[in-house]
Amino acid sequence: MRLCKCIFVSGMIVLVAMQKNLLEALSGIVLPEVDEPESDEIQLKAFTAAHKDEFRFITLLDLYQEQPTLLDCCLNDIVLKLLPYIHFLDEGQTKLDQLSSCTFKLLSHLAKVRGYKSFCVYLPHEVSYLEKVLSSLERLSDDFHAHYVLLLWLVIICKNPFSLNRFAPNAKDPLHTAQRIISVALSYLSKAVDRCHPVAALLLAITVCRAETCAVLLPSLVKNSVENLQNCGEKSSVNAKLIGNLYLLVAIFKQGQRKDLLPLTPLVLQSLDFMLYMNNVDFIVKKLVTKLVQRVGMVFLKPKVALWRYNRGNRILTFDNRETGSNINGNRGDEEDLGEDDCYNIPEKELEAILDIILMSLRDCDTGVRWSAAKGVGRIASRLPKILAEEVVRSIIGNNFNDVFAHAAWHGGCLAIAELARRGYLPADLLPEVVKILEKALVYEEPRGRYALGANVRDAACYIAWALARAFRVSDLALYLLDIATALVCVALFDREINVRRAASAAFQENVGRQGSIPNGIEILTKIDFYAVGQRNRTYVEIACEIAEYSNYTLPIIEHLLFKKVCHWDEKLRFLAAESLRRLAKKHGSLIYKQVPQYVLPLLDHKFPAQRQGGILALGEILSGLHESGFELSSEILKKAAEVPPQYYSLCEKKSRITGGFLIRRAINTFIQLLSPVIPLSLIPVDDWLKAVELNISDTNEEMRRAAGYAAVAYFDLFKQPEDVKKLASRVTEQYLSEFLRADSETHRQGIALLLSCLHTPVLLEICNGVYVYEQIIITLTSVIKKRNSLDSLWAFGRQEALKAITEIALKVGINNLGNLEQFTYCILNAMDDYTISRKGDIGRFLRESSMQSLSLIVPKINDKCLQMKIIDKSICKIVQQSCEKIDSVRVDFWTTLNVLLMLINVT
Repeated sequence: MRLCKCIFVSGMIVLVAMQKNLLEALSGIVLPEVDEPESDEIQLKAFTAAHKDEFRFITLLDLYQEQPTLLDCCLNDIVLKLLPYIHFLDEGQTKLDQLSSCTFKLLSHLAKVRGYKSFCVYLPHEVSYLEKVLSSLERLSDDFHAHYVLLLWLVIICKNPFSLNRFAPNAKDPLHTAQRIISVALSYLSKAVDRCHPVAALLLAITVCRAETCAVLLPSLVKNSVENLQNCGEKSSVNAKLIGNLYLLVAIFKQGQRKDLLPLTPLVLQSLDFMLYMNNVDFIVKKLVTKLVQRVGMVFLKPKVALWRYNRGNRILTFDNRETGSNINGNRGDEEDLGEDDCYNIPEKELEAILDIILMSLRDCDTGVRWSAAKGVGRIASRLPKILAEEVVRSIIGNNFNDVFAHAAWHGGCLAIAELARRGYLPADLLPEVVKILEKALVYEEPRGRYALGANVRDAACYIAWALARAFRVSDLALYLLDIATALVCVALFDREINVRRAASAAFQENVGRQGSIPNGIEILTKIDFYAVGQRNRTYVEIACEIAEYSNYTLPIIEHLLFKKVCHWDEKLRFLAAESLRRLAKKHGSLIYKQVPQYVLPLLDHKFPAQRQGGILALGEILSGLHESGFELSSEILKKAAEVPPQYYSLCEKKSRITGGFLIRRAINTFIQLLSPVIPLSLIPVDDWLKAVELNISDTNEEMRRAAGYAAVAYFDLFKQPEDVKKLASRVTEQYLSEFLRADSETHRQGIALLLSCLHTPVLLEICNGVYVYEQIIITLTSVIKKRNSLDSLWAFGRQEALKAITEIALKVGINNLGNLEQFTYCILNAMDDYTISRKGDIGRFLRESSMQSLSLIVPKINDKCLQMKIIDKSICKIVQQSCEKIDSVRVDFWTTLNVLLMLINVT
């Protein structure tokens, strides 16, 4: 709680500071006009300062675009400060003064950020401004921002309940003012499409739908718009005539009264036939047509709320869980008794055509069209009898949710069901089918190679879960509540997208709060809150294990990881899922162990590389976790696991991303690293595992080489018996050293050097041909570091890896046990003179950095103080020289090494 309070307080401080900056920037823009400036220089400075403040104000406003509601507390102050600087146009004027133009620009930007519907309510509502604003619009020439703000101003004025006839110049023409407004607004609908179109359409709709104008002006304006639509040639958003008239009709059917619009609906519906089934119509046209069709459908139906509606969504939260017959919750049985709708003629033919269009729009490829169609389904269903509403829902279920349908159909269907549930018009009889769809939609994905579609479907499914919690009683959802809760928990923990995880967390919170009967709901909610699910690694590795402690969620979490995430298309999620299974196996071994032969082992023979990699990772992580917990593993599973590296060696040799060799090699590295301590050496095909390590450690990918190095360290620890140690030592001296010298590529040399650094002490201290193995390695590697032929000089990374390897080996066997310690340290010291330049730049710096790092590790461990001081004396000048390098990392290593050596001098 204290953390949340601190976050809230700090957020408020930041918000207040930003608002203060906005007002400060605003005060610098609208400076009083100077009648007689002292000089042009003073005027220029004032203009420049004002321009900077204007830019600052706009930049600060743009910061609010993600959460524009934060502007509401200071929006009124900003508008009130700007309004006095507006000077309306007088007769004969066509252009605004500079101050007014600047003010309109700022107001326009404010409307853009906050949204014009919220912004316009802060403009003055007084009727006295009508003539000034209207006259300025009629006279104004080119100033987009002024046109936009004046239109918004006129919209809010025309919403006042007054008669426009009082502004008529004479009684013979009472509609003079209304016709002036229509004439001005219509001119914007024929211009190029911009932000003025929807505002001008709204102004027209408000004007012609007023009581004193609708009888005369509304029919003619609608008929004129219909004619314009029918005469449009190009059906695209670049056609200003088409878009303007669609905006106008949408606004009219939103603002008008049903009794006035009902005679005009057949004409409008008929005019849309030519574009309803056109596949080449673009997004804006489709969205406007969808909006218009649903508005027409609303006019066909009486504006009454269906009596069979659920009232739970509109009650007070404190009464949520009271199963009483109170008026707040209502009684579903009573509602069904009262649910017989009044009989009135529903135009079935027209309504069927409208619903067909809207349901088809639910499967549209554009998200905005699907959203609009979903809202339309909810609005129309709110006025339908229960039988017809059930038919609509069944049609959505049958036509949108199928494995053969694309993600667009699933998304639109989920949005429609969520809208119906939120409004209380989802019949309870269909809950079993809806819950099944919900469970599928929460894990829906369409893999497309290196990416997948379906995140929007999962997000919409969370919306369904959220809406169900608000709409239905506990008794209605009792049978499905646990399934919904476990599915939401899995999505909140394991989904790839952060917005979906947060949506699932919010839906789970709503279910816990509204339903109140979810097992361990409060405890789990505190673990998967908004901030916790923002870190994907933490949800997989930590939070999942904490929630799995609750018995109702253990098996769903394990099954979700095994069936959905181990074979996920994203490789990062496969690794995370496997690691999560390892941690879960430590506490829930019996549950996970049952799945190994049934599901994990068959994945090893899957035809797709991603699934095979997931199977290898899951097998390795699970067996490692079971071993750490002391779980007894069967020898049969261990034998099958031991055969995995040789089984895939031929595929790994191809090193092709197409055949999956790259994925398998990454998995084999992790597999060997994890299972080397688990599987007895007697069951392991030693040469095959070693060949896999050797193959991966020479890969061109640096990440692959590092992972193979970790695997080599774990695997070499198995060689503890004298005969095993001797066998590995012979392989080092006979194969690895010669390969290092005769390497055909730099990455091969890097890999062999890394492999030699992974050897453990018993192997290094083994004697071969009368010489310690570590001495043979150091001699071979230093010979390459010292050489300066053309090939070695260009292979700077190979020499760097060799330098790191001899340092690691010296530390393992003991610095003071080296027979030629002084020569060894001089070799490292001389590497600081490498200034090799290639087309990649100063590649010698990598060797210089490694040389300084090695000195900081080796010199402090030398027991011979005289030798130690001698080495410090020789190295200090070369180290100080690195302080002048232009590369930051070199200077950092210089300071670290110098600090270590100076401390040694002080101690001495």
